[in-house]
Amino acid sequence: MSFFELPSIGAASAVYLAVFGVFFIFATVIFLHRGPKTLFTYLLIYSMIRFGSQASGLAFAHTPSLINLLIAYVVLSTPGFLVLIFASFHATLHEQRLKFGVSWFDTREIIKGARFKFLNSPFALTRLILIAGSIIAIIGGLVISNARADDSNYSSELQLSKSLRVAGSTMLLVGTLILILLAIIALTKETIRTVPMKLIVLCAPFLLVRCVYNFLAIYVTEMNYFNFENYLGSESKTLILSENIMSTAMECVIWLLLAFSFLTTVHHKTSHSKKSNEETSSGEP
Repeated sequence: MSFFELPSIGAASAVYLAVFGVFFIFATVIFLHRGPKTLFTYLLIYSMIRFGSQASGLAFAHTPSLINLLIAYVVLSTPGFLVLIFASFHATLHEQRLKFGVSWFDTREIIKGARFKFLNSPFALTRLILIAGSIIAIIGGLVISNARADDSNYSSELQLSKSLRVAGSTMLLVGTLILILLAIIALTKETIRTVPMKLIVLCAPFLLVRCVYNFLAIYVTEMNYFNFENYLGSESKTLILSENIMSTAMECVIWLLLAFSFLTTVHHKTSHSKKSNEETSSGEP
């Protein structure tokens, strides 16, 4: 007899739990070594969130009657993706600052007399859009998770949930497109053609697939992770495959690309520092 009542979900959750466990350990080591003001702070937070999500999924696969575990499993994926987007922004802005000293997208200067100081830069506004979108998407999911099919208000709650999730997913998509555009501008127009910058741009297709999945999960019944019928009784293979490939796997690839971008930056700085020391000691200009 299988340990899991939902074996497919249990197996997928176990695999990704191990993956995020490795991510967490690696990110923790870098965090402790390099301090909190690096890209790995975001990657560490993401690893913690997704580890918790997969642990909830694993527990739900064992005991499907505990619906709250499913809600935790699903809801935690949204803030996890949000943190990855912020991590990508952080890496892009860092590359701009390395070349120009500042980033025009995240100027810290506050216009004198400005009424809304929290919107003092394009990044501040984009960040607000992303956070609001995540909150709206989560609320939309919670609305339908608490609804009952035999309730007279079920159809209206279903429509409200769909509207909120579409609005939230659209805001996340807008923020992601801004990120991709910024990265492409940095790579081409600003000629920041470093290995880290190329890796950040390489994240673009995986970010887009992840955003597209948000909409598919709303409109395609078999892919709707808030439709409990896809979990209970018989598992929806379409849901399990789409969720683990278009969502979780995409996020893992993005995490790895961002991690490599940070490590290549550190390696470049170390090599440059050693070269400068050698030139100084040899009397070269």
